[in-house]
Amino acid sequence: RSYLLTGVVSISAFEDKKALQETDSMLATMLPPSIAARLKAGENPIAETCRDVTILFSHMVGFTQLTTVLGPRELVGLLNSVFCAYDKMVEAKGLEKIKTVGDGYMMAANLLKKTPNGARAVVECALEMLSMLEEINASHG
Repeated sequence: RSYLLTGVVSISAFEDKKALQETDSMLATMLPPSIAARLKAGENPIAETCRDVTILFSHMVGFTQLTTVLGPRELVGLLNSVFCAYDKMVEAKGLEKIKTVGDGYMMAANLLKKTPNGARAVVECALEMLSMLEEINASHG
């Protein structure tokens, strides 16, 4: 079997099964399940046309300044609570969480699964996200 991440990692039948499990686990955390399965099956390159996709990237204005005021535990706790709330909003609307990086959150509609009125659902979700952040800001002064 071979896996494409950055280059190709080959694991033959006589090599440690643990390495294969670790590679599978890494693929599962980095890629959607359908893409990971296609890579493991040897498909390379993977390229598709996606129609009617709507993508939202959210960045918290003032986050860098916040890092100078909050301690690491507080900061990670805040991000975790915000992103968990975002995840629930995304899931409730049938959207797809793509990635979080630092204080950034990316989600989409109609990328891997079809969402009726995807663009509208993304806008509604964005407005809910904004409303939630305004409540957090109001409660913390």
